Amino acid sequence: MGADIEQLKSCCARFYEAPLLRLLLGGVFHPGGLRSTEQLGNWLGLRRGERVLDIACGPGRSAVHLARTFGCRVTGMDYSLRAAQDARLNAGGEIQVVTGDAECLPFGDERFDAVVIECSLCLIPQKAVAAAAMRRVLKLGGRIGVADVALEQPLPEGIRDLAAWVACLGGAQTVEGYRRLLSDAGFADVATLDATWALTEAVDHMGRLSLLAYVARGVGALPEMPFTPAEPRSWLDEARRWIADGRAGYVFLSGRRS
Repeated sequence: MGADIEQLKSCCARFYEAPLLRLLLGGVFHPGGLRSTEQLGNWLGLRRGERVLDIACGPGRSAVHLARTFGCRVTGMDYSLRAAQDARLNAGGEIQVVTGDAECLPFGDERFDAVVIECSLCLIPQKAVAAAAMRRVLKLGGRIGVADVALEQPLPEGIRDLAAWVACLGGAQTVEGYRRLLSDAGFADVATLDATWALTEAVDHMGRLSLLAYVARGVGALPEMPFTPAEPRSWLDEARRWIADGRAGYVFLSGRRS
């Protein structure tokens, strides 16, 4: 089991390091981009001087945005060494960046005023372990802010595989599942806020960029694609159907260490 979990984490890290994915997603690897990050920060009531941990910070742009917008002292952490290196370059010293595992956070107890994790809790194999670790590093009264894909219906059997995990789908929970996860970890005052606008925007953005990617491929500006042109259109059309009928959404959750 341990080896399987480490393989999954490594596969996720490699997936988000892929040049093609970086081209499609740009510098922010979650729905809603920096607008979503800022909305989450406002909802948490982040304040100047607070110590904030951004878990799965990727190339660091969201962490830097939190630091600039709210005046927080932000630490970005990512499992991927490549992502952490990119974040240090992008941050220019504005934030601290470390590598680490969300299931075993490399920080002492009661270190932070707030923890944020955007569209990454769904990727963590042992979510309850990670939630307990996040609570441990928060000060008393500290807040957690989660933004993530929520699925109100299990994925079709044909796509319940590793590819679904790294696409933020296989490990997505229901809204109530996320709420229960935080409550079971000991967080009080767990609240939710619908942010499905971010997922709708992300799907539309991916549709436009995947079309541009195939145009670029046709003129030799990109290497061979790992899928046919019809496949992304089919995936995105299905995603739009799931969003429209409420099977898929995007949600913010918050809680407090009491």
